[in-house]
Amino acid sequence: MEYKILTNEETNSSNKQGNETMETLNNESQAQVETSTEELSLTGPELQATMEKIHAAAIDVTALNLQEVLDSEHETHLGLWYDWFCKDKALPLKTKRMMAKVRKIAKSMVKSGKDLTKYRVYFKNCAPLNGSLYDTIGIVALDNSETYVIAPQNGHAGDDFGNAQVSSHASEGQVVNGTWADVETFFSTLPQA
Repeated sequence: MEYKILTNEETNSSNKQGNETMETLNNESQAQVETSTEELSLTGPELQATMEKIHAAAIDVTALNLQEVLDSEHETHLGLWYDWFCKDKALPLKTKRMMAKVRKIAKSMVKSGKDLTKYRVYFKNCAPLNGSLYDTIGIVALDNSETYVIAPQNGHAGDDFGNAQVSSHASEGQVVNGTWADVETFFSTLPQA
């Protein structure tokens, strides 16, 4: 494998691209929330109330670091979803489950000496072409040096269906494919920067 040492200009350009990507995702998320709210005018009051909470919580996910998310109120966590294919009324329960996983990951990261204020987190509900809906947690270093995508239960059809998985851009692919305990172990043994 060949590596290239980046100049300061190339590093700044790469960081700028990463920030622009997150800004685009945030804008798309906000537009999706606004569109979803408009489409709900004929649905039940419970669903409307849920969408109003999501809209009110539509935060700039780059503005909160992982520690701030852990310290924040549950309604704020609804704003961490940037894409979903499930029904809107499923998001509050999914958020509660995902935050339980995030807390476990954060505890493991602290064991490995990571500073939670240097990471951000987001949620995504995925719809594979062959399989079933599943959720992922994204944990990204604020300087974009580390990116982890965690699937507590892989939804892609095949031998790995239902496995807990972690993918990392640094490793250029999957680094864990097993149980949730394997995921926690991986995060508790991360190298210090």
